[in-house]
Amino acid sequence: MPLSIEHLIVILFTILTFTIILMVVVFIHELGHFLVARKNGVLVEEFGIGMPPRAIGVQRVHSKWHLIKSGQPPVDPTKTIYSLNWLPLGGFVKLYGDGSGGEGGEVNPQYQSLALGSAPVWGRLAIMVAGVFMNVLLAIVIYYTLLVTRGFVSDRLPLLDDVSFRFGKQVDSVGVVSIRAGSPAEKAGIPAESLIHNIRPVTVCPIKTICKESAWQKISKTTDLIDMVMKNGGKPVEIELQKNVLNPELMRITVTPEYNAQEKRAMIGVQLMKYVSFDYSKTITDKLFSGPMHAYNLMSYNLQIQRIIFAASIKAGDPRIAGEAMGGPVAIARVVGDTVNRSGSDMVRNLLSLTALISLSLAFMNILPIPALDGGRVLLLIPEMLTGRKINKKFESYINIGGFVFLIALSVIITFKDVWNLFR
Repeated sequence: MPLSIEHLIVILFTILTFTIILMVVVFIHELGHFLVARKNGVLVEEFGIGMPPRAIGVQRVHSKWHLIKSGQPPVDPTKTIYSLNWLPLGGFVKLYGDGSGGEGGEVNPQYQSLALGSAPVWGRLAIMVAGVFMNVLLAIVIYYTLLVTRGFVSDRLPLLDDVSFRFGKQVDSVGVVSIRAGSPAEKAGIPAESLIHNIRPVTVCPIKTICKESAWQKISKTTDLIDMVMKNGGKPVEIELQKNVLNPELMRITVTPEYNAQEKRAMIGVQLMKYVSFDYSKTITDKLFSGPMHAYNLMSYNLQIQRIIFAASIKAGDPRIAGEAMGGPVAIARVVGDTVNRSGSDMVRNLLSLTALISLSLAFMNILPIPALDGGRVLLLIPEMLTGRKINKKFESYINIGGFVFLIALSVIITFKDVWNLFR
Protein backbone atom coordinates (compact mmCIF):
# COMPACT_ATOMS: atom_id res chain seq x y z
CA MET A 1 0.00 0.00 0.00
CA PRO A 2 1.61 3.31 -1.08
CA LEU A 3 2.35 5.91 1.59
CA SER A 4 0.20 9.03 1.63
CA ILE A 5 1.89 12.43 1.45
CA GLU A 6 0.88 13.13 5.06
CA HIS A 7 2.34 9.84 6.29
CA LEU A 8 5.56 10.44 4.38
CA ILE A 9 5.87 13.93 5.89
CA VAL A 10 5.43 12.49 9.39
CA ILE A 11 8.12 9.85 8.74
CA LEU A 12 10.57 12.44 7.39
CA PHE A 13 9.83 14.79 10.28
CA THR A 14 10.36 11.94 12.76
CA ILE A 15 13.74 11.05 11.19
CA LEU A 16 14.80 14.70 11.24
CA THR A 17 13.66 15.15 14.85
CA PHE A 18 15.40 11.96 15.99
CA THR A 19 18.62 13.04 14.25
CA ILE A 20 18.53 16.50 15.86
CA ILE A 21 17.88 15.06 19.34
CA LEU A 22 20.71 12.55 18.97
CA MET A 23 23.08 15.21 17.66
CA VAL A 24 22.25 17.61 20.51
CA VAL A 25 22.64 15.00 23.24
CA VAL A 26 25.93 13.63 21.87
CA PHE A 27 27.24 17.12 21.04
CA ILE A 28 26.70 18.21 24.66
CA HIS A 29 28.46 15.05 25.87
CA GLU A 30 31.48 15.57 23.60
CA LEU A 31 31.55 19.30 24.41
CA GLY A 32 32.16 18.34 28.03
CA HIS A 33 35.16 16.21 27.07
CA PHE A 34 36.40 18.98 24.75
CA LEU A 35 36.21 21.84 27.28
CA VAL A 36 37.81 19.94 30.16
CA ALA A 37 40.52 18.48 27.90
CA ARG A 38 41.42 22.00 26.77
CA LYS A 39 41.41 23.17 30.39
CA ASN A 40 43.91 20.42 31.27
CA GLY A 41 46.25 21.21 28.37
CA VAL A 42 45.28 18.16 26.29
CA LEU A 43 45.12 18.65 22.54
CA VAL A 44 41.77 17.85 20.95
CA GLU A 45 42.83 16.81 17.46
CA GLU A 46 39.28 16.89 16.12
CA PHE A 47 35.85 17.88 17.38
CA GLY A 48 33.38 16.30 14.97
CA ILE A 49 29.64 16.67 14.50
CA GLY A 50 28.37 13.40 13.03
CA MET A 51 30.62 10.40 12.42
CA PRO A 52 33.31 9.99 9.73
CA PRO A 53 33.90 10.13 6.85
CA ARG A 54 34.48 13.86 7.12
CA ALA A 55 32.45 16.12 4.86
CA ILE A 56 34.24 19.35 5.70
CA GLY A 57 36.37 20.80 8.47
CA VAL A 58 37.90 24.07 9.58
CA GLN A 59 40.95 24.88 11.67
CA ARG A 60 41.93 28.19 13.23
CA VAL A 61 45.65 28.93 12.92
CA HIS A 62 47.19 32.34 13.70
CA SER A 63 43.73 33.97 13.94
CA LYS A 64 42.81 32.70 10.46
CA TRP A 65 40.35 29.93 9.57
CA HIS A 66 41.54 27.27 7.14
CA LEU A 67 39.33 24.82 5.22
CA ILE A 68 40.24 21.16 5.82
CA LYS A 69 38.76 18.82 3.22
CA SER A 70 38.18 15.09 3.67
CA GLY A 71 41.49 13.24 3.96
CA GLN A 72 43.48 16.46 4.09
CA PRO A 73 46.04 16.76 6.94
CA PRO A 74 45.73 19.62 9.45
CA VAL A 75 47.45 22.92 8.72
CA ASP A 76 48.81 22.88 12.28
CA PRO A 77 48.93 19.53 14.17
CA THR A 78 48.64 21.37 17.50
CA LYS A 79 45.27 22.96 16.69
CA THR A 80 41.78 21.46 16.70
CA ILE A 81 39.91 20.59 13.52
CA TYR A 82 36.18 21.32 13.81
CA SER A 83 34.41 19.02 11.37
CA LEU A 84 31.06 18.09 9.93
CA ASN A 85 30.84 14.41 9.02
CA TRP A 86 28.60 12.46 6.68
CA LEU A 87 26.97 10.05 9.15
CA PRO A 88 24.45 12.01 11.28
CA LEU A 89 24.98 9.83 14.36
CA GLY A 90 26.03 12.14 17.16
CA GLY A 91 29.66 13.26 17.23
CA PHE A 92 33.10 12.67 18.72
CA VAL A 93 36.26 14.22 20.11
CA LYS A 94 39.67 12.83 19.24
CA LEU A 95 42.13 13.42 22.06
CA TYR A 96 45.82 13.42 21.18
CA GLY A 97 47.51 10.24 22.38
CA ASP A 98 44.23 8.49 23.20
CA GLY A 99 44.19 4.92 21.87
CA SER A 100 40.99 3.83 23.66
CA GLY A 101 39.06 3.27 20.47
CA GLY A 102 41.85 1.43 18.68
CA GLU A 103 43.25 4.47 16.84
CA GLY A 104 46.75 3.67 18.06
CA GLY A 105 47.41 6.71 20.20
CA GLU A 106 50.90 7.29 18.80
CA VAL A 107 52.56 10.38 20.27
CA ASN A 108 55.18 12.55 18.62
CA PRO A 109 57.83 13.35 21.27
CA GLN A 110 57.71 16.96 20.06
CA TYR A 111 54.11 17.22 21.26
CA GLN A 112 54.35 14.93 24.29
CA SER A 113 53.06 17.63 26.65
CA LEU A 114 49.81 17.86 24.66
CA ALA A 115 49.00 14.14 24.95
CA LEU A 116 46.23 12.78 27.15
CA GLY A 117 48.70 10.60 29.04
CA SER A 118 50.71 13.66 30.06
CA ALA A 119 47.82 15.23 31.94
CA PRO A 120 47.71 14.60 35.70
CA VAL A 121 45.55 11.67 36.75
CA TRP A 122 42.90 13.89 38.31
CA GLY A 123 42.78 15.92 35.11
CA ARG A 124 42.22 12.75 33.08
CA LEU A 125 39.50 11.72 35.53
CA ALA A 126 37.80 15.09 35.03
CA ILE A 127 38.03 14.69 31.24
CA MET A 128 36.42 11.25 31.39
CA VAL A 129 33.47 12.29 33.57
CA ALA A 130 32.91 15.67 31.89
CA GLY A 131 30.67 14.21 29.18
CA VAL A 132 28.45 12.50 31.74
CA PHE A 133 28.29 15.71 33.79
CA MET A 134 27.20 17.72 30.75
CA ASN A 135 24.45 15.22 29.87
CA VAL A 136 23.09 15.38 33.41
CA LEU A 137 23.31 19.18 33.34
CA LEU A 138 21.40 19.31 30.04
CA ALA A 139 18.62 17.14 31.50
CA ILE A 140 18.41 19.30 34.64
CA VAL A 141 18.19 22.54 32.63
CA ILE A 142 15.44 21.10 30.39
CA TYR A 143 13.44 19.73 33.32
CA TYR A 144 13.74 22.99 35.25
CA THR A 145 12.53 24.94 32.21
CA LEU A 146 9.55 22.62 31.69
CA LEU A 147 8.63 22.66 35.38
CA VAL A 148 8.71 26.46 35.57
CA THR A 149 6.20 26.65 32.71
CA ARG A 150 3.78 24.28 34.49
CA GLY A 151 3.85 25.69 38.02
CA PHE A 152 6.54 23.19 39.11
CA VAL A 153 4.24 20.21 38.50
CA SER A 154 5.69 17.47 36.28
CA ASP A 155 4.14 15.37 33.54
CA ARG A 156 2.57 12.04 34.49
CA LEU A 157 4.24 8.64 34.64
CA PRO A 158 2.60 5.20 34.80
CA LEU A 159 3.00 3.98 38.38
CA LEU A 160 3.90 0.42 39.35
CA ASP A 161 3.29 -0.66 42.94
CA ASP A 162 6.96 -1.42 43.63
CA VAL A 163 8.24 1.97 42.44
CA SER A 164 9.00 4.70 44.98
CA PHE A 165 10.25 8.28 44.68
CA ARG A 166 12.39 10.44 46.92
CA PHE A 167 11.52 14.01 45.97
CA GLY A 168 8.37 16.06 45.40
CA LYS A 169 4.79 15.60 46.50
CA GLN A 170 3.20 12.78 44.53
CA VAL A 171 -0.05 13.62 42.74
CA ASP A 172 -1.99 10.52 41.75
CA SER A 173 -4.22 10.16 38.70
CA VAL A 174 -5.86 7.36 36.72
CA GLY A 175 -5.39 6.24 33.12
CA VAL A 176 -7.08 3.74 30.82
CA VAL A 177 -4.79 0.86 29.83
CA SER A 178 -7.19 -1.04 27.60
CA ILE A 179 -10.89 -1.30 26.72
CA ARG A 180 -12.89 -4.51 26.59
CA ALA A 181 -14.37 -5.28 23.18
CA GLY A 182 -18.08 -4.58 22.98
CA SER A 183 -18.08 -2.73 26.31
CA PRO A 184 -19.95 0.51 27.04
CA ALA A 185 -16.60 2.32 27.01
CA GLU A 186 -15.87 1.12 23.47
CA LYS A 187 -19.38 2.03 22.30
CA ALA A 188 -19.05 5.50 23.83
CA GLY A 189 -15.68 6.08 22.16
CA ILE A 190 -13.39 6.29 25.18
CA PRO A 191 -9.87 6.04 23.75
CA ALA A 192 -7.35 3.59 25.15
CA GLU A 193 -4.41 5.24 26.93
CA SER A 194 -6.59 8.21 27.91
CA LEU A 195 -6.28 9.86 31.34
CA ILE A 196 -9.45 10.26 33.38
CA HIS A 197 -9.69 13.63 35.13
CA ASN A 198 -13.27 13.97 36.41
CA ILE A 199 -16.61 12.20 36.46
CA ARG A 200 -20.20 13.18 37.28
CA PRO A 201 -23.68 11.71 36.94
CA VAL A 202 -25.60 12.86 33.90
CA THR A 203 -28.32 15.25 35.03
CA VAL A 204 -31.71 14.60 33.41
CA CYS A 205 -34.04 17.59 33.64
CA PRO A 206 -37.75 17.63 32.84
CA ILE A 207 -38.71 19.80 29.89
CA LYS A 208 -38.82 23.53 30.69
CA THR A 209 -37.47 22.90 34.16
CA ILE A 210 -34.33 24.64 35.29
CA CYS A 211 -32.00 22.34 37.18
CA LYS A 212 -28.40 22.39 38.28
CA GLU A 213 -25.87 19.99 36.80
CA SER A 214 -24.09 17.62 39.16
CA ALA A 215 -20.66 18.65 40.42
CA TRP A 216 -17.57 17.05 38.93
CA GLN A 217 -15.73 14.55 41.13
CA LYS A 218 -11.95 14.42 40.68
CA ILE A 219 -10.57 10.96 39.88
CA SER A 220 -7.24 10.37 41.63
CA LYS A 221 -7.57 6.66 42.44
CA THR A 222 -8.97 3.73 40.46
CA THR A 223 -11.53 3.16 43.23
CA ASP A 224 -12.92 6.70 42.68
CA LEU A 225 -14.18 5.73 39.22
CA ILE A 226 -15.45 2.31 40.34
CA ASP A 227 -17.28 3.80 43.32
CA MET A 228 -18.96 6.51 41.23
CA VAL A 229 -20.19 4.00 38.64
CA MET A 230 -21.55 1.71 41.38
CA LYS A 231 -23.03 4.60 43.37
CA ASN A 232 -24.86 5.87 40.29
CA GLY A 233 -26.66 2.55 39.90
CA GLY A 234 -25.82 1.94 36.28
CA LYS A 235 -27.15 5.31 35.11
CA PRO A 236 -25.23 7.37 32.52
CA VAL A 237 -22.14 9.21 33.68
CA GLU A 238 -20.13 11.95 31.98
CA ILE A 239 -16.36 11.53 32.00
CA GLU A 240 -13.85 14.31 31.37
CA LEU A 241 -10.62 12.83 30.08
CA GLN A 242 -7.34 13.68 28.44
CA LYS A 243 -6.73 12.08 25.05
CA ASN A 244 -3.48 10.45 26.22
CA VAL A 245 -0.62 11.08 28.61
CA LEU A 246 1.20 13.18 25.98
CA ASN A 247 -1.74 15.10 24.51
CA PRO A 248 -3.37 17.75 26.76
CA GLU A 249 -6.55 17.87 24.66
CA LEU A 250 -9.62 17.32 26.86
CA MET A 251 -12.86 15.64 25.84
CA ARG A 252 -16.13 14.82 27.55
CA ILE A 253 -17.81 11.50 26.87
CA THR A 254 -21.10 10.15 28.22
CA VAL A 255 -21.17 6.42 28.89
CA THR A 256 -23.90 4.17 30.28
CA PRO A 257 -22.52 1.38 32.50
CA GLU A 258 -23.83 -2.18 32.11
CA TYR A 259 -24.35 -4.71 34.87
CA ASN A 260 -21.70 -7.44 34.90
CA ALA A 261 -23.09 -10.65 36.39
CA GLN A 262 -19.63 -12.11 37.05
CA GLU A 263 -18.42 -9.06 38.96
CA LYS A 264 -21.93 -8.39 40.36
CA ARG A 265 -21.74 -4.65 39.67
CA ALA A 266 -22.21 -2.06 36.94
CA MET A 267 -19.11 -1.55 34.79
CA ILE A 268 -18.02 0.47 31.76
CA GLY A 269 -15.37 -2.04 30.63
CA VAL A 270 -12.00 -0.36 31.09
CA GLN A 271 -8.76 -1.60 32.61
CA LEU A 272 -7.21 1.13 34.72
CA MET A 273 -3.66 2.05 35.73
CA LYS A 274 -2.29 4.47 38.31
CA TYR A 275 -0.31 7.47 37.12
CA VAL A 276 1.77 9.88 39.17
CA SER A 277 3.14 13.38 38.73
CA PHE A 278 5.33 15.39 41.10
CA ASP A 279 4.56 18.73 42.70
CA TYR A 280 7.72 20.69 43.50
CA SER A 281 5.91 23.95 44.35
CA LYS A 282 5.46 23.46 48.09
CA THR A 283 8.67 25.14 49.26
CA ILE A 284 11.26 27.54 47.89
CA THR A 285 13.87 24.78 48.20
CA ASP A 286 11.76 22.42 46.09
CA LYS A 287 11.34 25.09 43.42
CA LEU A 288 15.03 25.97 43.34
CA PHE A 289 16.16 22.35 43.13
CA SER A 290 13.20 20.98 41.12
CA GLY A 291 15.44 20.33 38.08
CA PRO A 292 17.92 17.97 39.77
CA MET A 293 15.16 16.51 41.96
CA HIS A 294 13.07 15.58 38.94
CA ALA A 295 16.11 14.22 37.10
CA TYR A 296 16.85 12.02 40.13
CA ASN A 297 13.22 10.85 40.32
CA LEU A 298 13.13 9.88 36.65
CA MET A 299 16.51 8.13 36.69
CA SER A 300 15.46 6.25 39.84
CA TYR A 301 12.13 5.38 38.17
CA ASN A 302 13.83 3.93 35.10
CA LEU A 303 16.32 1.92 37.17
CA GLN A 304 13.54 0.51 39.35
CA ILE A 305 11.52 -0.43 36.25
CA GLN A 306 14.57 -2.20 34.82
CA ARG A 307 15.06 -4.03 38.11
CA ILE A 308 11.44 -5.20 38.06
CA ILE A 309 11.75 -6.36 34.44
CA PHE A 310 15.01 -8.25 35.04
CA ALA A 311 13.58 -9.84 38.20
CA ALA A 312 10.55 -10.99 36.19
CA SER A 313 12.85 -12.34 33.47
CA ILE A 314 14.88 -14.34 36.00
CA LYS A 315 11.78 -15.61 37.77
CA ALA A 316 10.24 -16.75 34.48
CA GLY A 317 13.53 -18.17 33.23
CA ASP A 318 12.99 -16.28 29.99
CA PRO A 319 15.78 -13.86 28.92
CA ARG A 320 13.55 -12.51 26.17
CA ILE A 321 11.60 -10.51 28.77
CA ALA A 322 14.75 -8.59 29.72
CA GLY A 323 15.84 -8.42 26.08
CA GLU A 324 12.66 -6.65 25.06
CA ALA A 325 13.42 -3.93 27.62
CA MET A 326 16.70 -3.09 25.85
CA GLY A 327 16.61 -0.70 22.94
CA GLY A 328 19.01 1.06 20.62
CA PRO A 329 18.74 3.93 18.14
CA VAL A 330 15.90 2.26 16.21
CA ALA A 331 13.83 1.87 19.39
CA ILE A 332 14.53 5.50 20.32
CA ALA A 333 13.44 6.58 16.84
CA ARG A 334 10.17 4.69 17.36
CA VAL A 335 9.62 6.54 20.64
CA VAL A 336 10.29 9.85 18.90
CA GLY A 337 7.77 8.92 16.20
CA ASP A 338 5.20 7.96 18.82
CA THR A 339 5.78 11.27 20.60
CA VAL A 340 5.32 13.22 17.36
CA ASN A 341 2.12 11.35 16.48
CA ARG A 342 0.44 11.54 19.90
CA SER A 343 1.48 14.87 21.40
CA GLY A 344 -0.89 17.32 19.75
CA SER A 345 -0.20 20.89 20.89
CA ASP A 346 2.35 19.67 23.47
CA MET A 347 4.76 18.19 20.89
CA VAL A 348 7.65 20.59 21.54
CA ARG A 349 7.33 20.15 25.29
CA ASN A 350 7.22 16.35 25.02
CA LEU A 351 10.19 16.24 22.65
CA LEU A 352 12.20 18.38 25.08
CA SER A 353 11.26 16.04 27.92
CA LEU A 354 12.30 13.06 25.78
CA THR A 355 15.59 14.77 24.96
CA ALA A 356 16.26 15.21 28.69
CA LEU A 357 15.48 11.55 29.36
CA ILE A 358 17.75 10.38 26.51
CA SER A 359 20.51 12.65 27.85
CA LEU A 360 20.12 11.15 31.34
CA SER A 361 20.14 7.64 29.91
CA LEU A 362 23.30 8.38 27.90
CA ALA A 363 24.97 9.69 31.06
CA PHE A 364 24.02 6.56 32.99
CA MET A 365 25.18 4.20 30.24
CA ASN A 366 28.50 6.01 29.85
CA ILE A 367 29.35 5.94 33.55
CA LEU A 368 28.93 2.16 33.75
CA PRO A 369 32.30 0.45 34.43
CA ILE A 370 32.47 -1.11 30.97
CA PRO A 371 35.78 -0.86 29.07
CA ALA A 372 35.77 1.74 26.27
CA LEU A 373 32.98 3.69 27.99
CA ASP A 374 33.76 6.67 30.22
CA GLY A 375 33.07 4.61 33.34
CA GLY A 376 35.48 1.93 32.17
CA ARG A 377 38.16 4.55 31.57
CA VAL A 378 37.58 5.90 35.08
CA LEU A 379 37.90 2.37 36.49
CA LEU A 380 41.31 2.00 34.85
CA LEU A 381 42.44 5.25 36.49
CA ILE A 382 41.71 4.06 40.04
CA PRO A 383 44.95 2.02 40.46
CA GLU A 384 46.96 5.05 39.39
CA MET A 385 45.08 7.32 41.79
CA LEU A 386 45.81 4.89 44.64
CA THR A 387 49.43 4.00 43.85
CA GLY A 388 50.67 6.89 41.71
CA ARG A 389 51.77 4.40 39.02
CA LYS A 390 50.18 4.13 35.59
CA ILE A 391 48.87 0.77 34.47
CA ASN A 392 50.54 -1.01 31.56
CA LYS A 393 49.68 0.80 28.32
CA LYS A 394 49.25 -2.41 26.30
CA PHE A 395 47.00 -3.90 28.97
CA GLU A 396 44.86 -0.75 28.95
CA SER A 397 44.68 -0.83 25.16
CA TYR A 398 43.63 -4.51 25.08
CA ILE A 399 40.95 -3.92 27.72
CA ASN A 400 39.51 -0.93 25.88
CA ILE A 401 39.60 -2.61 22.48
CA GLY A 402 37.84 -5.65 23.97
CA GLY A 403 35.19 -3.40 25.47
CA PHE A 404 34.82 -1.58 22.16
CA VAL A 405 34.27 -4.86 20.28
CA PHE A 406 31.76 -5.99 22.91
CA LEU A 407 29.79 -2.73 22.62
CA ILE A 408 29.73 -2.92 18.82
CA ALA A 409 28.49 -6.53 18.96
CA LEU A 410 25.84 -5.61 21.52
CA SER A 411 24.75 -2.64 19.40
CA VAL A 412 24.38 -4.85 16.33
CA ILE A 413 22.28 -7.38 18.27
CA ILE A 414 20.02 -4.72 19.77
CA THR A 415 19.60 -2.94 16.44
CA PHE A 416 18.74 -6.24 14.72
CA LYS A 417 16.15 -6.91 17.44
CA ASP A 418 14.65 -3.43 17.06
CA VAL A 419 14.45 -3.72 13.27
CA TRP A 420 12.93 -7.20 13.60
CA ASN A 421 10.25 -5.78 15.91
CA LEU A 422 9.39 -3.16 13.31
CA PHE A 423 8.26 -5.87 10.87
CA ARG A 424 6.62 -8.25 13.33
